[in-house]
Amino acid sequence: MIGDKPIIDKRIHHTVKSIKSSLIKKSGFFLVLTMIFTVLSPKTIAANPVVCYAMIIDQFAGSSENPNNSSGTLMVEELLKLGWDARLVSTFYGNDEISKTNLANELNYIQVNIDVNDLLFIFFHVEDHSYLNDTLDFDGFFPDKLLGTKTAQKIVLIESSESGSSIEQLNYIDGYGLSSVAVDEKNIRFTNNDLINWSLSENPFLGGISAHFWIDAINNITADSSGDNVVTMDEVNSFSLVNIRRTYNEAFNNNLTWALEEYGIADPNNTVYPNPISYNFHTYNLTLNATDFIINNENYANPSSFWLPTIIVASIIIPFVIFEFYTFRRRLRIRRESQEVKKESNEL
Repeated sequence: MIGDKPIIDKRIHHTVKSIKSSLIKKSGFFLVLTMIFTVLSPKTIAANPVVCYAMIIDQFAGSSENPNNSSGTLMVEELLKLGWDARLVSTFYGNDEISKTNLANELNYIQVNIDVNDLLFIFFHVEDHSYLNDTLDFDGFFPDKLLGTKTAQKIVLIESSESGSSIEQLNYIDGYGLSSVAVDEKNIRFTNNDLINWSLSENPFLGGISAHFWIDAINNITADSSGDNVVTMDEVNSFSLVNIRRTYNEAFNNNLTWALEEYGIADPNNTVYPNPISYNFHTYNLTLNATDFIINNENYANPSSFWLPTIIVASIIIPFVIFEFYTFRRRLRIRRESQEVKKESNEL
């Protein structure tokens, strides 16, 4: 029976070799799968049609059926020039259309349809910060609702008194946010009555001062300080702020009593009002140029979002590989013990 030892050793060697081969094949398969996911995930995601969604909320624009000339309507016109699809630009004009329910329903619709590489733009033009909170419950539902939207590309602009407070509620959300004024500052909006005795250096316009210059900047190549032929949101902010402050300054100088009582501005040469708040939590600087965003989406889509599929797959594969190694050692030990028992039994 001792002469059978080489046969037993050969069987053990063959068994070990078979187990190793099976383990290597399984591990290799999943490793290759992980590598494919890692390499191809960005391309797979970016290969989906890139879409730009917009929500335009303007309290002073009448109604969507019969809109008035205001910041919201002018913003829509500019978006269409920049390549936005009119069917994906939702408008909420006037008090009858603007409500928490309507905005939440629209965000729910967008959440169902939007992809991680798409763009979501939301513009508010409302009376004041209290309207955002009292009527729309902005702080109560909007930040978390926006955070839950699948895309990592979000732009929010708010034209309203004390709008800096609302932007501060969003400063943990991927994307870009900009207020027209600071937390404790009031906002100036021009109406038809202001057109009667217009004395500002800027050509007459209706709507918010900040929105007027934001709209001018988003498709103004002069605002492109980087020279890449695309105006980013940081460039919109820096380019427009000079003109915004100049226009506020002229409005204050036209009525110093009003400026002092309503805005606390005593210096007629004040040039540092307003003080908008912005945040930019994005790997790449976003733009409202839908044409460039869609064509060159790889320049804007947040690469961190591409790792999610790989992480999910890895979370499944790694424990499986560890389990395979553990069971391999256990099966090998059992087989060796079994062979030793047989050997002892044969020797007896």
